[in-house]
Amino acid sequence: MAQEEQPKQQQPRLYTLEDLKQNTTEKSCYLLIHGKVYNVTDFLEEHPGGYDIILGSTGARGLGQSSAAVKGRAL
Repeated sequence: MAQEEQPKQQQPRLYTLEDLKQNTTEKSCYLLIHGKVYNVTDFLEEHPGGYDIILGSTGARGLGQSSAAVKGRAL
């Protein structure tokens, strides 16, 4: 009887600070929160404090701080 091939598990992507710096706009916005990178682009309009609060915490300007706001998926 032939053995079934096991699906290969995808390795998590490692993001650099340069990657985060390149995703700091309304069209593509990533945050680093507790060691995980989140694509929060779709959440910008929903943020209770306004999208500028999130944009001000992206890239080299800062790191995301609100773990309560993280309902998306880590990249």
